[in-house]
Amino acid sequence: MAKKTHKTAHVLRLIADISDTKKENPIINAEFKDEIILKRNIIREEIIEAPTVKAVEINIISEIVSENLPSIIERFKCCGCEKCIARMTVEALNHFPAQYVFPGENSEEEIDTIKQKYRPAVLSLLVRLALKHKSSPIHK
Repeated sequence: MAKKTHKTAHVLRLIADISDTKKENPIINAEFKDEIILKRNIIREEIIEAPTVKAVEINIISEIVSENLPSIIERFKCCGCEKCIARMTVEALNHFPAQYVFPGENSEEEIDTIKQKYRPAVLSLLVRLALKHKSSPIHK
């Protein structure tokens, strides 16, 4: 005895694939697919060929830290391993708010003026961090 089902005959034909003729979706036919693929390839080629101009921003605080931290570590004879350098860099960068400039918008003189404004405070903090890490190193 056959199982009773609540499915209509149409749904059963679709599930069982009993239909003699394959029906083609009028919206997505082969020509449509080829057209879409062609358009996507053209767009990709245009993206690849287009010159990319990036606006590069500079974090002044990060610049000051990266320029001066190695000499401070050497001067105070602190551990210069990557882990200690990374820890001091993170602590210094977290202490100050980020100060971004765009080299295209700001001249070199303006950037140097901004650096000179923040340099004493950043150097003072780097010295304090170096002394702190020297007195209590994370590894021995």
